[in-house]
Amino acid sequence: MKKQAVTGLMYAVFAVYIAFLIKIILLKTGSLADIVQGRSGGYRSYNLLPFQIFVDYGTYLKSANWLRAFSNIAGNAAIFVPFGMLMPALFPNVRARPARLAFLALAVSILFESLQFALSLGSADIDDVLLNMLGALCGFVIYRWIARYANQNSLQTQGLVLALIAVGSIPALWIAREEFGDMLGLTKHEIVYEGMEFIPRREADAEGTLIRLTGDRAEYYLGWATGDRTKDEWLEKRQSALARSTKIYRSTIIGGKQRTTIRYEKLTSEQYGGIPERAGIRLWLNPQSNVPEVILITDPLPRSGDAEDAIQISSPTGQSESPRPDKKNSEENGKEASPATAPEEISGSILDLDGNRITLNLSMDQELDGGSAVSVMGLGDNAVKVKVMISEGTKYTLRVVKGGGKSYKDRPATREMLAADQTVQLTGKHIRQDFLAESIFIYKFE
Repeated sequence: MKKQAVTGLMYAVFAVYIAFLIKIILLKTGSLADIVQGRSGGYRSYNLLPFQIFVDYGTYLKSANWLRAFSNIAGNAAIFVPFGMLMPALFPNVRARPARLAFLALAVSILFESLQFALSLGSADIDDVLLNMLGALCGFVIYRWIARYANQNSLQTQGLVLALIAVGSIPALWIAREEFGDMLGLTKHEIVYEGMEFIPRREADAEGTLIRLTGDRAEYYLGWATGDRTKDEWLEKRQSALARSTKIYRSTIIGGKQRTTIRYEKLTSEQYGGIPERAGIRLWLNPQSNVPEVILITDPLPRSGDAEDAIQISSPTGQSESPRPDKKNSEENGKEASPATAPEEISGSILDLDGNRITLNLSMDQELDGGSAVSVMGLGDNAVKVKVMISEGTKYTLRVVKGGGKSYKDRPATREMLAADQTVQLTGKHIRQDFLAESIFIYKFE
């Protein structure tokens, strides 16, 4: 009777464990109802290159996030350790054949990874499969050690397996709560606004990058300055005279794992000197006098990455791809073009087409913590507009990007394939205030 109770408890624990796997792998960003109704996250990618996870490990360590680095690798193995302990404890045919356990772990892991990709629930990664199998085999070794310790007594073995899983769940749940608590529904991240009642609810009349703020004047770029001279020179400079009634606030973001506080504080003229370089600025203007009524100073964006980094281009779905500049010609010549003759590269979204001229919304590359980058483009009046000239000699290429930027194929294209809202990458030269395009890559995301 006692053995049946323990075995029944083992089956219950196994069922809870499988439900836990489904939650953290398939339902980490939504519910089952979201998947059925097509309201899942809509993100999918894949990696078939083994050991790529160790590259990510180095990235997390560079950003001083050791816990995320540990959980990214050890966590993928650890979540399958109970699988390797419970399966032989419940099924004698698995207990006698370790190869069966390895096959079952492989099949379950591939099933989860395939469902993630098919249902757009995340990334299907060969490294996850390998680490899951490693975890299951480690669990099997632990089971063998427990069985030997219990002198092959199945009841004692099952009891020790349950006890060890219970003890191991404590640090596992702590790490899951600390790193993924909001995603898994273990915690709820709270955003608190302090002083927001002083900020107008309507959209700002202008926003950009602060150049200089004095008691009677605000000078700024219309758009986000990155520190890259070749990009920033496209930005329009503006200045606004201030009135005595103009109120100036600064927002400060105080982050935390469970709570983020966004604080709005009024600035005095003595505090202007403490505003960081390239801080953001938003202005709400008086409709009659066009003088700012309220100005909000925000934290600056991170500095842009090196010019050799991949250009980050936002697809229409909001995902970022990372195509590399085409260096075929320079490689064939055996050397890079000299700085004096090297063409410039810009990218962005087409706003308008008029004959041989294109109006481009210029994208700005911004480096984030850990070395990754995103593309930033202004909207509406805040768009950084570049006039592009095309000629009969302009070359066109259609670049079809697949797998979330993992691969792409280039195909010949024509001028007629250009259209508004397309993402493009251009190579060419400055001619006064225009950009003469020598080649244009037209991006299509699949």
